[in-house]
Amino acid sequence: MMKYFSAKKLNILILFFVFVMVFDMFINFFQTRTPESALEYEFASDSTPFNLKTVLNTIDINSNSKFIFYRNYRNNLSHAFVLKKWNKTWEVISIRGQVPIKSKDQNISFFKHTLIFNKNKKLHIYGGIIYNKKINRIFIDEKPAKIIQNEDNIRIWYIETNKKITSDEIKIYDSLGNQISL
Repeated sequence: MMKYFSAKKLNILILFFVFVMVFDMFINFFQTRTPESALEYEFASDSTPFNLKTVLNTIDINSNSKFIFYRNYRNNLSHAFVLKKWNKTWEVISIRGQVPIKSKDQNISFFKHTLIFNKNKKLHIYGGIIYNKKINRIFIDEKPAKIIQNEDNIRIWYIETNKKITSDEIKIYDSLGNQISL
């Protein structure tokens, strides 16, 4: 039987592979991704209908958490909750939503995404897409929702609250102050 590697060469080869693995872990450990690139990374080896096509908007929940609205490959609105980890990289915690970007049948769409920070603290984000161009204000329990519009003229509304709401609590208005039905 022929000996291919001496013990010394085998040890050097093993040390080289260990060095490469440690170096790769070191680079990944200190790599600072953006919340959006964390979402891209999440889908890098996955092919689900939730896959990221275009980021529409990113909102700050606080300095360590973001909520990302994005268009998926089914041309629907999806949303993701992203947290900053201790090493300053970002991690996708949850992904939800299959809200159609366009609709002729409704004035607005409605979704709920509950974020659980710890056992005692929950945050509910309610929102959707505004389809009716006449709508310029949305209120939930007399609190105004935030309305954002991106470069594709997709108007997204959302509100952050600690309490659960139903679609009955949503009031929408046009620019003249007239209430519009859901």
